[in-house]
Amino acid sequence: MNDSTPPLLLIHPIGVGISGKFWDRFISKYREIDSDTVIIAPDLLGCGSQLNIWQASNKQDDSVRKPLTHVEWAKQLIEVMNARIKKPAILVAQGASLPIALEMIRSTPNDILGVVSFGPPAWKVMSEEMNTFTSHLLWRFLFASPLGRILYLWFRRRKFLKSFSIKELFANPNDVDDEWLSMLEKGSRNQSTRWAVFSFLAGSWRKDWRPILTSLKKPTLILIGRNATGISRSGRFDNVKEHMETYSKFMPQAETRMIDGRNVLPYEQVEESVYAVRQWCLSKLC
Repeated sequence: MNDSTPPLLLIHPIGVGISGKFWDRFISKYREIDSDTVIIAPDLLGCGSQLNIWQASNKQDDSVRKPLTHVEWAKQLIEVMNARIKKPAILVAQGASLPIALEMIRSTPNDILGVVSFGPPAWKVMSEEMNTFTSHLLWRFLFASPLGRILYLWFRRRKFLKSFSIKELFANPNDVDDEWLSMLEKGSRNQSTRWAVFSFLAGSWRKDWRPILTSLKKPTLILIGRNATGISRSGRFDNVKEHMETYSKFMPQAETRMIDGRNVLPYEQVEESVYAVRQWCLSKLC
């Protein structure tokens, strides 16, 4: 029996200071038990190593700059997949990066073997389109204004990063360690990293994804933390069990599981996350 799994393309969440390094712990643990599987965790446009590349092709004044979209991120990852993996892969998406994976499936279905979703947004969030007028106002008068620059300076303060991580992301406050905070601080040092974060907050990815989700024929694994919570105000959910049952109800073709952790499972529960993904890949796709 071949103990390696199909290639994995890991899609990091979009947030202050976050890049493909979000997956370092996951990849390291995966390689301890499987050194043969191809795993890549590209930086998304505007993040990490892709910041300078994106800036070089987007030399615009802040006032006329347009937000990045899930379509652009999906197109970028398809190009990376074709160049580096060169064969169909499994997409592994964290949180609200799931729409990027869905856009990739919509664009190039034959190149995607399956999908793993860690902590998908509330079903309501995946069902409602962002009001375009509201999105435009947020972008023009907040994110693309001088106030946006000041706001990002506040967001990237270590005190704020720690408070937000404890309040919104981790089940155990002690897991918000120096490694995590240093990664976020270093990753957000360049002010231009704000454009990816603000693009995400502007909500271009917010649309009705139900037609794709409910008709998805690709093998799908949904992993939800036992202590999961919605992060945005519109995405709050009170009951984790109901959150999981909603996905099970509308996506009966998917395998839905609950594991320890809250909202950043591949980082806070590395071993359990790796085991869940690998065993599912071996049982469904090998």
